[in-house]
Amino acid sequence: HSEKFKSGLLTSAVKFPPTNRLAESLITARFGRAFSTMLEAGVPPAMALRLAGEEVGTTDYKQAGVEALYRLENGDDFTRAIERIPHLRNYFHEFLKAGEETGTMADMTARASELAEGEVDHQLGVVVALLEPAVMMFIGVVVGVLVVSSMLPMITVLQTL
Repeated sequence: HSEKFKSGLLTSAVKFPPTNRLAESLITARFGRAFSTMLEAGVPPAMALRLAGEEVGTTDYKQAGVEALYRLENGDDFTRAIERIPHLRNYFHEFLKAGEETGTMADMTARASELAEGEVDHQLGVVVALLEPAVMMFIGVVVGVLVVSSMLPMITVLQTL
């Protein structure tokens, strides 16, 4: 149940405009980190592509990884196969292309995933900074209601004296 919920939440976040960029950065970070780790471990790039698609955690990505592997097996070049994977940030494709041309694909995808992780951290920091005043106001209202609800009975008792 938990995996299904996480998958649904991430899929919804990608479709919802205010969280779209955060979700895409998160997907890029997960995919890039898994892909670069597998390449560093010696997994062939085509297999690493499929496994990294599974690592993202959504059924769409599992399918996208399989489709990219299929395209590779049918003659598409690597960069073109990955460009069709949805919701990866544009710079990831550029890093991957540079890595493919220089023979440092694992290093370049690791750098792209670090960049995406930095984006996720920054965007979450912005969300927290925006939510903090709202939370403080909510706490203030709750405290105010508690104070008024505890003082009201005392005021009514004092008025009857």
